[in-house]
Parts: sequence; C-alpha cells; structure tokens
Amino acid sequence: MYQTARDCKRTTFEGQHLSLSELKVHSGIENKYLSNRNIPAYPESVEFCVQKVSHVTGECGLRAIFLNSGFRQPPDLAASAQRHFIWWSLAVTSDDISSAEEHFLTSLFPNQSSAQIRNQPPILKHFTTSKAFQKKSAYGNFRFTFSLKELLWHYGKQFGGGQSPVLRVYETVLYKQEIQYTVVVHPHHVNLYDDYPRLPSQSDGVCGYSEGAIWWRCQAPSEAYMDKLEVNSPHYKEEYYV
Repeated sequence: MYQTARDCKRTTFEGQHLSLSELKVHSGIENKYLSNRNIPAYPESVEFCVQKVSHVTGECGLRAIFLNSGFRQPPDLAASAQRHFIWWSLAVTSDDISSAEEHFLTSLFPNQSSAQIRNQPPILKHFTTSKAFQKKSAYGNFRFTFSLKELLWHYGKQFGGGQSPVLRVYETVLYKQEIQYTVVVHPHHVNLYDDYPRLPSQSDGVCGYSEGAIWWRCQAPSEAYMDKLEVNSPHYKEEYYV
C-alpha cells in the first residue's frame, strides 16, 4: 500500500483487487466516505458482464492516433524507464445493465419465472449513476470503443506472436469518492508483471475475465445515493427518494 499526492490524494494496493468491505476494515486508511453509515439501501454486488472497452482522449491524442494508425505511447514516454500504459475502461451498455438487472432480480426472487422478472419495473437505471456508467469523461471528448475479445486478439497477434495476452490483477486505487480496479495486459514473453496474480476466470472476487468479457461485481454503483431500494418478500416493492 502506498499513497501519492499526484493530481489528488489516493491510496494504492498493488497486486490486489480489494472489495469495498475489505477496504472498510483495512487498517491505515483515512477515508470518511468508507465509514459513512447514512447511505440508503441500494443493489449491492450486482454482476455486470461487459464485452466492450473504450479509450478516451483529447484532440492531441486523437491526431496522434490517426497519424500513427493506432494506439501508441508518445516517444518521450516510451523512452522513459517508468511504466506507462494505454488506458482502457469498461464500456457498460444499456443491454449490459438490463442483463445484470435480470440476474440480480433472479437471485432475489428465485421462485419467479423469467417472464415475471422481465415484467418488473426497471431498477438499476436509478442507481447506475457513477462515472463507470457515464459516456462523458474528464479525459477528453473523443472515445474509441471496441470489442474486448477482438482487441485482445489483435494485441496478441501484433505483440505476442499470435498468442493470447496475459491479464493480471494490477492494483486497487482508492480515491476520495471512487474505487478504481486496474487490470494489466501484456504478452506472454514479458516477465515484468510475473509477481502479479492472474486475473481469475471464476471466483467470488471483484472482477475477472471469461469468454471474451470482463465480469465485474459492482459494489457502489451511484455517484450520489439519492434513491433507496426496499425489497419486501414475497412481493417486490421499491421506493425512490430524490
């Protein structure tokens, strides 16, 4: 674990993807939002299966991408000894949210039929308001979105001699009001990240990779918790407060 003051205060845990509950009980973390007990009930640990990723950039980055016919590090960064990455984020679609909602409701009401589940009023659209679900980005106005499976295939073909790349758990970064989970992707012949664990295909962890998609258990979907979820069994009930 280490802290840095670059851009803003953050706490970083290398080689780990720590869940929200693990961060709350971790010693040495000073973050008042983790101990906030006034958050209304919301859908917790909803699992999203995301097949697309996006790279966001500004005008200078856009010109460089077209000039180089691809995504490359600027020469001054590529020549330095520090680790520099080309960053991609999950591109969560409305279909991804609908699918996650169906699985979430099925887990809540296992005795209901698929038709009954699909006829429930939408829930997650009221809660998926954090940056992870927004199309706007602070990193620029130009977005490139690709299929993750196809992107990894092209990456392996270009940099890995045709072999599929390796995905590893890189870090958890805790900001003031945001948790960032980072996965590093590299060719098989690169040994720089051997100390980092492989990204799991199946587990009860935060995220993993399986069959061309990232599965992600979202633990805090809202930017501001202005809505409240109430579930009454056997009948489903929800209430929203604005």
